[in-house]
Amino acid sequence: MHPIPSHKRAKLAKEYERLKAQWLSITEDQESRFFSYSKRKGLVEKDVARTDRSMEFFSGDANPNLTMLQNILMTYVMYNFDLGYVQGMSDFASPLVYVMGNEVDAFWCFVELMKKIQRNFEKDQAAIKLQMYQLRDLVMIVNPQLANYLESHQSDDMYFCFRWVLVWFKRELSFADTCKLWEVLWTGQPCPNFLLLVCVAILDAQMNTIIDNKFGLTEILKHVNDLSMHLVLDDVMTAAEAIFHQLSASQDKLPAHICEYLNLGETAN
Repeated sequence: MHPIPSHKRAKLAKEYERLKAQWLSITEDQESRFFSYSKRKGLVEKDVARTDRSMEFFSGDANPNLTMLQNILMTYVMYNFDLGYVQGMSDFASPLVYVMGNEVDAFWCFVELMKKIQRNFEKDQAAIKLQMYQLRDLVMIVNPQLANYLESHQSDDMYFCFRWVLVWFKRELSFADTCKLWEVLWTGQPCPNFLLLVCVAILDAQMNTIIDNKFGLTEILKHVNDLSMHLVLDDVMTAAEAIFHQLSASQDKLPAHICEYLNLGETAN
């Protein structure tokens, strides 16, 4: 990474303070007649109060790091008022606050991250639905037995993986492992949809448990949720990368849409 020139840093800092001042200047009287703003503010305050509070970095009531997190999220509301704030965004902002340790830098990193993932938070959930379809298709290729089982048990919409995809496993992994996974995902390597291959790797490893126990829709959802904090990230990422290389090696035999998901080029049938 190249350091940001000092004049550009100063410009970004000034722009951040301008945006921040917009919401700080709103009085209680104004807020009482500004429902859409008041609603967003309430959501931010509620989520900040429960985001990563078990970490010492965010623990305690008078914690300046919580204030920093809230400032960033409220300023983002003003930066992108059409999207505003949606539950789950705080999960993406808190690691940036922790890593950057600077409110301005963390805010602009959050802005850039949201450019990549903001469609996940749009009301129609079209982006999440698309990723669920893609995940189903990948499971069908990698593990047809599991795919058929899920279909026969009304689980092939893959919505039991919704939380995994929405917040990038933030609630399934330790904070340190979350940062480790995200660092890999941000590189876009080995493919842009590596997050989905991580999901596939986990499901592939859980196939016997799901099928042998004859889990139905409710049991599958419970089992997947119970994996939280019990995943070994290094093993999962190794398995996901192996799946990618296996698919890449046989891309000439894969359906075109699978190659497109994994950015494997134009060599598909």
